[in-house]
Amino acid sequence: MKMCLIEEYHLGQRIAGLFFILVFTLPLWAAVHYLPAWTFWLLVAFAMLVLPVDQLKECFRAQDQLVNATFFGGYARESLSSHTFRAFREGGHWWPVFIMDFTDLVEEGHCREANRHEQPVVDFINTADL
Repeated sequence: MKMCLIEEYHLGQRIAGLFFILVFTLPLWAAVHYLPAWTFWLLVAFAMLVLPVDQLKECFRAQDQLVNATFFGGYARESLSSHTFRAFREGGHWWPVFIMDFTDLVEEGHCREANRHEQPVVDFINTADL
């Protein structure tokens, strides 16, 4: 079984993941559990060192979808990146530009590519009235 070590991730991906954890997950964790923030950091450090790479990626994917559905009103099976590009394309929102600018620092065209992969899921949700 391949273990997840920090060296396996690119610097940009680590920075984006850390930003995501700091902005969305840490306040939610502290508010719900009334625990000090250092307990969350211990959990994150444990997960990054012990969990297999595939499982860690699935955890981040689930967290991404949770934040999208909870804070941005997106679909439960859609990532925040895909929803950002969809909202940018449809217009009428102010926030997609900021998220796209940030993700472009990590990976050029990330939101567009995420939407290209996830748009069939969104189309299915819209046609099936899920």
